[in-house]
Amino acid sequence: MARPTACAFLLALLAGCAAPEDPARLPDSIAVIGDSISRATNVQGESFGDQPAHAWATGTAPEDGVDSHFERLRALGADIVPFNDARSGARMADLARQAGEAVRQRAQHVVILLGANDLCASPPTEPAAFRAQLAQGAAALEPLGARVLVASVPDVPQLVTLYGNNDTARAVWKAFDVCPGVLAEGADLEAARALLAAYNAALREEAAARGWSWDGGAVFETAYAQADVSAVDFFHPSLAGQARLAEATWGASPYRAWS
Repeated sequence: MARPTACAFLLALLAGCAAPEDPARLPDSIAVIGDSISRATNVQGESFGDQPAHAWATGTAPEDGVDSHFERLRALGADIVPFNDARSGARMADLARQAGEAVRQRAQHVVILLGANDLCASPPTEPAAFRAQLAQGAAALEPLGARVLVASVPDVPQLVTLYGNNDTARAVWKAFDVCPGVLAEGADLEAARALLAAYNAALREEAAARGWSWDGGAVFETAYAQADVSAVDFFHPSLAGQARLAEATWGASPYRAWS
């Protein structure tokens, strides 16, 4: 598509609408840095394992109900390549390594969703260590010069509200040691919520210091229904949950205004 002419801008203004953006300014690549959430682990049915084609950021599967950032950018006219650099089980300590992958790929747009595994670990990552690892990873990503969106850590304790009285969910969490720092019997949920607040404060402040986009706490504030959670492990987002993540984070995307 050709660059909008001065006449096109004038006509748009006269019509009382915003002038069109130049598609040439859209990114030609998007990379996601994260954990199993961004790998769409256990996302549907009885299928175990990663299914990244259905992921909220770089998913490519058509008609799955998940309108990923990659698909939204492509719909805006971007000739774009997706890179899923997330790794199941990753904590904030892995940010620097994944950032190195994004730099190697020369990604023009990077989205970050990390921190749930830091919360879930026994013991969890201390806030000071989380901040230091975040700063180290951010520094590794900085030379890329990409537009970066940082997402908040999801409200994992809400799963106890959804499934805490579900014997099947409790049995699965125990058998597979799913997020014991939050979901194990007797876990200190108030301490988990305090850690979440500290993690999200660190992410917000790092994003502001780097001039990166911050989701405003949208991921953390997303309230899930049971249908939004995997029927496999009662932890990861289902297809509906991935769709909700995509919608919540797109609202903070630096490209949101173009849609």
